[in-house]
Amino acid sequence: MKKFLLLLGVLLLALIKFQHASAQTWSAVGAGMNNKVDFFAVYNGVLYAGGDFTMSDTAQLNYMARWNGSSWESVGPGVNSFVRTLAVYNGELYAGGDFTEAGGTSASYIARWNDSTWRPVGPGTNGGVRTLAVHDGELYAGGFFTQAGGGTANYIAKWNGSSWAGVGGGCDNWVRCLGTFSGDLYAGGYFTNAGGTPAQRIAGWNGSAWSALGNGLDNVVWDITEYNGELYANGDFTVSGGDTLSHVARWNGSVWSSVGTGTDDNVWAATVFDSGLVVAGFFTAAGGVAAQRIARWDGSTWSPLGTGIDGPVTCLIPFNGDLYAGGTFTIAGGVSVNNVAKWNPGPASVGDHSLQRGIPGTPHLNQNYPNPFNPTTVIRYEISVTSFVTLEMYNVLGQEVATLVNELKQPGRYEARWNAEKLSSGVYFYRLQAGEYAETKKLILLK
Repeated sequence: MKKFLLLLGVLLLALIKFQHASAQTWSAVGAGMNNKVDFFAVYNGVLYAGGDFTMSDTAQLNYMARWNGSSWESVGPGVNSFVRTLAVYNGELYAGGDFTEAGGTSASYIARWNDSTWRPVGPGTNGGVRTLAVHDGELYAGGFFTQAGGGTANYIAKWNGSSWAGVGGGCDNWVRCLGTFSGDLYAGGYFTNAGGTPAQRIAGWNGSAWSALGNGLDNVVWDITEYNGELYANGDFTVSGGDTLSHVARWNGSVWSSVGTGTDDNVWAATVFDSGLVVAGFFTAAGGVAAQRIARWDGSTWSPLGTGIDGPVTCLIPFNGDLYAGGTFTIAGGVSVNNVAKWNPGPASVGDHSLQRGIPGTPHLNQNYPNPFNPTTVIRYEISVTSFVTLEMYNVLGQEVATLVNELKQPGRYEARWNAEKLSSGVYFYRLQAGEYAETKKLILLK
């Protein structure tokens, strides 16, 4: 009888795993695009895409598109050349790239869309914009320009809503990506010097000065993403100060370390999704495991996303519970697609749940991701001893607007998801109390 029950338990577990795996699928996103998809953003609850494309089926798109749930549609008249990056700032969608016109109006390499019309962003820049990020209430732009708004801005500049300014002397070569970590802004790219300080392909900006991140990296950094309390750099590099870091590396604030055995080729994009870090690019293996152009790191091991994708993946974004991938490809998970596809991870928990990857040595509250966000974000935290835990959300007046956690918890790693769709844009705070430990962090809702 015991053997029978044991066998039954094993069979049930296998069935659950099979059902979960079979629910994980790739699918097309409408008719897709006729050329590369380079970047995604969510604006006013709608998914936007930019890239090299001009058509979706018979719809004229002109390098920008938005997904209405069943098909891709134009974003006004669009722009006159490639879109390389998108970001939401001050209630508008900003696009950067190689264009000089947006909506038929002159716009030098950067423009903004307010859901009805295109407008320039001051005089713009004198060269292509490759990355945008919001930090401390300002919009930062990186690329291969040397001027912004008519003033000197060496490969990086910031926009405060009315004027452009340089960023501490800038860098000595292209800035390809921007990201935030522990309250500072980070830039990655081709450069070896930032603000007069030697900085190999990656540097941090604290609002007044640039700093290097250890020995830096030996080749281009294409993406910067925060995950699980560390900064992850992704790119074409393989070494930092003699240590092997194959295209993916993590920085804990003082040293670089490997991410398993990394990938076997370039990583161009990354995002946090399904409690893990998903990376994508040109690789065919991650951690020694076959992974066609896309893979997931759960903090200890690499795994593929189904059978992957048949061509380069250049952008990723979570949207409505699915993961969207864009690039230059025609097959995803065996399904015919046109340069854009979505991955459904199958059944998943919602709200607060345990990640359970060992017992942390100390309690910790991570910065939420994404940040800024609209309308949902994920907050991760760690509990080192059994504690009564509260996780509460506050507005700038100190008024509590939500309680995400209010219960006794065992030691472990957890995450909570907050949906702020009924709240207005602005700055909010979240506070974790676990026994005697307490910490508060800021987050920004941008609609």
